[in-house]
Amino acid sequence: MTEKIDWIVNAKVAGGPDVKAGDSLIVEAYDKIDVSVPKNGNIDVDLQPGALSQVYFLLISASDKSMYSNLTYKPLNGDSIKLDAPLILIGNGAISLLASANKINFANASTTDDADLSILIGRKAVVPP
Repeated sequence: MTEKIDWIVNAKVAGGPDVKAGDSLIVEAYDKIDVSVPKNGNIDVDLQPGALSQVYFLLISASDKSMYSNLTYKPLNGDSIKLDAPLILIGNGAISLLASANKINFANASTTDDADLSILIGRKAVVPP
């Protein structure tokens, strides 16, 4: 059984071009994760059990856009990266920019508010022998 993830991105420059991209991605499985990163704290999130090469879609989004100025993420064995906007990686080439897709540490520098994140992953579920 497969699942279909439809995606679309539309970037419009005021008085300039309107660039759109979109497609459907067929995956064997998806995972939807909702987490809350505590104020002035961090959490490790287990994203998926397989190898990085099994992931074809990753979306990380904060429920409140004002929280982006406080957030960073660090893939397992990777460097800390500012999460200053929603993160969308589509295709295995884009996903390979991460050191690992198994676990990501999220940190929230806000001293007043927790940060609620939604994570959507599309992946292969079956690995050929």
